[in-house]
Amino acid sequence: MNKRDLPSEVYSLIRSRILSFTILPDVKISDKDIAKELGISRTPVREALIRLVGHGLVQSQHNRGFTVRAFTVKEVEDIYALREALELLAVKLALKNLNEDRIQVLRNLLDGYPDLIASGNRNEFNKADEDFHMLIAEFTDNKPLKAQLNSLHDQLSILRRYAHLLSDSWRVTYEGETYNQHLKIFDHMINNELSKAKRAMSRHINDSMNSILEALEQSQPKTTVSLALSM
Repeated sequence: MNKRDLPSEVYSLIRSRILSFTILPDVKISDKDIAKELGISRTPVREALIRLVGHGLVQSQHNRGFTVRAFTVKEVEDIYALREALELLAVKLALKNLNEDRIQVLRNLLDGYPDLIASGNRNEFNKADEDFHMLIAEFTDNKPLKAQLNSLHDQLSILRRYAHLLSDSWRVTYEGETYNQHLKIFDHMINNELSKAKRAMSRHINDSMNSILEALEQSQPKTTVSLALSM
């Protein structure tokens, strides 16, 4: 590891483990164990964990230390409410900045969806799903908005992957629905139909939230997402 940028490298490592579900929600993260594993002091590890707290992926609790964030149903609803507001603003701003090159980038991404669906590789499809939204954010030319959505998408990735783990049958039509909804958003945007594009985005986001809430509520009587897996 590059000792001059240890906190950032440790941050990327822990973030990757959280997003890939090597460690799961509500699991304690030992800064001592990570420091020992990497052969470094605990200071850069703690700096990385504090940064992850700021990004909503880790919680810091008195007498418990750091844990991977576990989400309540209320928190899921709050995250999606914020997401909807940001994504609708992104559609509005991106639509003003669309040109032929940017339209083609979005079209190329969507053209790859059928092959991803046929492959059955849900992880790769999820990445394409996220790429679609982040491209719209990129095309706003608004760096603060893009940063907010990027941070939020880390939390959404955790929720989506957790829902997938609950059942192999979770939203079996998920990929096809997402593809069709993305196509509608795209078509309305390139036709300069702002109101329709925003309605399509709003429906897409709320469908996603409702599916995740349904999966979480069916999995357990409690409202907190919680599994145990040692690091």
